[in-house]
Amino acid sequence: MTLHADLYPPQAIDGATLIFNVKGGWTEGPKINGKLLAPAADWLQILPSGVWRLDVRGTMVTDDEHMIFFSYNGIIAHSKESAAKLASGSPITHADAPYFATAPTFRTGAEKYSWLNGLQAVGKMVQLSTDPANSFVRYDIFAVH
Repeated sequence: MTLHADLYPPQAIDGATLIFNVKGGWTEGPKINGKLLAPAADWLQILPSGVWRLDVRGTMVTDDEHMIFFSYNGIIAHSKESAAKLASGSPITHADAPYFATAPTFRTGAEKYSWLNGLQAVGKMVQLSTDPANSFVRYDIFAVH
């Protein structure tokens, strides 16, 4: 599936901690479609090496009104070029970011989507924008079998 999250500007806690609250968004795929709900956020940590470590939690409601909790960790390793594009607010794509990977898991009580409870997924960023007027991240997420 594809997951698209619209983001508020980050809350800068210190030089190494940013919190990105999610305004809303959507998911779309062959087995699941829905909307992202608040609260949802990324408690991002910037390591001394410059690598960004993701810690994301959120909720989606499917198009047939079932609730699904999701969480994922991940890594972003920027090149100097992608870091400069992000700092300017320009959108970047997976081609610009050398490494931006996630490992989502899901939790739901909905029988129709119970297959998600035992699924490990992996995700790859396909587009990211830090433009304050249009800040978002978009991932393609795949089931690992």
